[in-house]
Amino acid sequence: RDLHSFPTRRSSDLLVNVAELEISGNTTTTSQSHGISVSGGTAAITGNIVKSAQEHGICVKYGNATCSGNRIESVAGNGCYVSGATVELTSETIDLLGAGKAGIRADAGDDATANVTAKVTVKNCDIRNTSSHGISLGSGVEFELDGNTISSSKNGILSEGGVAGGKITSNETSRSEERRVGKECISRWS
Repeated sequence: RDLHSFPTRRSSDLLVNVAELEISGNTTTTSQSHGISVSGGTAAITGNIVKSAQEHGICVKYGNATCSGNRIESVAGNGCYVSGATVELTSETIDLLGAGKAGIRADAGDDATANVTAKVTVKNCDIRNTSSHGISLGSGVEFELDGNTISSSKNGILSEGGVAGGKITSNETSRSEERRVGKECISRWS
C-alpha cells in the first residue's frame, strides 16, 4: 500500500493510561533517578523502602496518590516530591541522613497552561535529618499538616509565597542539636 493511505494517528492513540496502580512492599536501592515515580492516574504506594535514589524517593506528578508506611532514606533530592497532584501521606518515615533537600516538597507543577493546584495532606509522618526543610510548600498548594514530627531540619515547615491555603495542627518541630548548641554559644559571646 501507499504510505499516504494509512490512517493518521494522534499522539493520544499511542498513550497507555494506567487508571489505578498499587505499589506495595518493594525495596529500591541506588536508583539512578526516582525510587518510585508516578505520573498521572491513581496510585496506592504502601510499605516500600527507598534508599539512595539519585533524585526523589517518591515522585508524584499530575495524578492522585495515597502513600502509607513507606520508609525513605538518604536520597539526593526530596524525600517525597509532589507536583500538580493530589497526595495523602500517612505514617511515612523520611530520614535523609543529612543528604537530600526537603523531606516533603509540594508545588503546583511546571505546566503553566494547565492552571493546576497541588493538594497535599501529611499526617503522622516522621521527617528527620534533611539538609533543607522538613516540609516545603510552593505556590499553588492546598495543604493539611497534622501530627507530624520534624527534627534536625533547617526549617521545620517552609511556606513560600502564593500558597493556596490550608491548615497546620499538632506538628512537632525541633532543631538539630548542632544548631541549638551553636545558638547557645552565640548568645554567650554577646
